[in-house]
Amino acid sequence: MEIELASAAALARGDERRVAGKRLPLQPAAEDPDGTEDPEGNGDPRSEAEKLRRPIIQAIRGEHTSPVARREAMLKALEDSGEDRERWTTAAPEIFAFWQRAMPDDAGAVLDPEASRCFRAGCEVDVRFADEAAYERAAAALRHLAEDAPGHGGRVQTPPERLPSGEVQATWILLRPERTD
Repeated sequence: MEIELASAAALARGDERRVAGKRLPLQPAAEDPDGTEDPEGNGDPRSEAEKLRRPIIQAIRGEHTSPVARREAMLKALEDSGEDRERWTTAAPEIFAFWQRAMPDDAGAVLDPEASRCFRAGCEVDVRFADEAAYERAAAALRHLAEDAPGHGGRVQTPPERLPSGEVQATWILLRPERTD
């Protein structure tokens, strides 16, 4: 099964993406304009995973003053979902390591999969690149990465942040799967 990377820029433009054959929710349903849960728990067809991922998608699509501000909003939305150590999160380091191994040599993605952090909406790991060109090569490779049994609900890469060293840093996010059992 191929999982398509939904870049922050593509989602901000409103491009539709499919993740594991399902439409990635881009905005709240009309009957729930603020994206909050149905307090009575009746009539809301969205899954728990979709409800948890929704603030990240809203952060991607929101108005931001810069790509760094969009990145910070995405990471805040992820962190605001709360820490998680459920069983599904144990696969995060292995998944991030697989993504890293799939990068072309000239992308030079540097990360420590064991330094990943997991939240109820997904897991994240910071990735460094020598420069923006390497970041773009890695983004292209990640978009076309095929995974047999992904064990997650999709992936997104934050916009890059330029560091004082000249390197570029982004964050890879693997989204919470629909089923966590």
